[in-house]
Amino acid sequence: MVAEELLEEPDIVIKHANEGIARADNIHEVKLTKSIARFYNLPISRRVLIRDLRSEHISKFVSIEGIVRKVTEVRPRIVEAAFVCGSCGKKILLEQEDNTIKYPFECRNCNSRRFVLIPEESKSIDSQRIKIQEYPENLRGGEQPQTLDVILEKDLAGEINPGDRVIINGIVRATPRGVSGKKLRYMDIMLEGNSIEVLQQEYEEFEITEEDKKKIIELSNDPDIFLKIVKSIAPAIYGHDDIKLAVALQLFGGVPKKLPDGTEIRGDAHVLLVGDPGVAKCVDFDTEIVLADGSLVRIGELVNSNLNGNSIKIEDGFYAEACVNVASLDSRELKSKPAIANIVWKRTSPDLMYEVHTKTGRKIKVTPTHPFFTIRDGEF
Repeated sequence: MVAEELLEEPDIVIKHANEGIARADNIHEVKLTKSIARFYNLPISRRVLIRDLRSEHISKFVSIEGIVRKVTEVRPRIVEAAFVCGSCGKKILLEQEDNTIKYPFECRNCNSRRFVLIPEESKSIDSQRIKIQEYPENLRGGEQPQTLDVILEKDLAGEINPGDRVIINGIVRATPRGVSGKKLRYMDIMLEGNSIEVLQQEYEEFEITEEDKKKIIELSNDPDIFLKIVKSIAPAIYGHDDIKLAVALQLFGGVPKKLPDGTEIRGDAHVLLVGDPGVAKCVDFDTEIVLADGSLVRIGELVNSNLNGNSIKIEDGFYAEACVNVASLDSRELKSKPAIANIVWKRTSPDLMYEVHTKTGRKIKVTPTHPFFTIRDGEF
């Protein structure tokens, strides 16, 4: 099948596909000579984690999912260089495959080896290099997200931005590492992109309707608009209004200002928030939780049983990887389902703890910022 050949021999299949497109006649008499074959919707079995890329994937067609962390400027890359002989003036065209310009060996007309590159007569394509990173939320405790360089060319260049969540389908390439002009046996792996599937964009273009404009003007006249915006940020975490206000101001940004003395104040602000993980959802040592088998156990005892030699020390406690079967509430079906807790934490409690009593007579002691979820009108 062509699909299987694409996965195993992508260079051959893509070359033949492009040649076939170039020879085809469009019913609307549109020239297809510059059209490119792009392949989407690869099976999940071809989805490879960046950290799992191995030598067996080199020259294979794979699918990589992650977050775009860095993009370079789109720049032309010479694919066919034009040279002129410095002695007789004969012009020579030479295909370029490496990162550095490859010059002709000698002129067939006069045997001269002096050549001058003619950029304006050389054939080039748009090219861009991006860096894609694994999803941080898919990592286990202590792991660092790995990255992969991706080459995007022609119509793919300039299509995505940092922060976009994407699936990039392409061919895995390997290039030897170099030190002082010498090539080593060790290789660097990169992806030659063939197609991009944008899952979520950091900044999406949208149009504001007249109804939206009226709503914005109405909200701008609300004397409590600042408070409402602050309360809308992380509503599950109580308090911290000053921090939420800083986040709101950063999200909205401002306008550049120029003071009378000529000093310029930039409109955008950068905010760095530093806090301890788990601060918004900690419960007391004696709190009982329900395991997947229906049994009750004190969370403190459960955590202690999973702290071992692999525990990692933090400023006010420890955490460790675990595999604990617990009962979890499905927010859509509103039913209890088994789930796995893969990390446990043990931290020093703050000076202030809240004890919450329910109508059924139960009670729980938590940190002041611990969220509680309720079911109202059949919704979680």
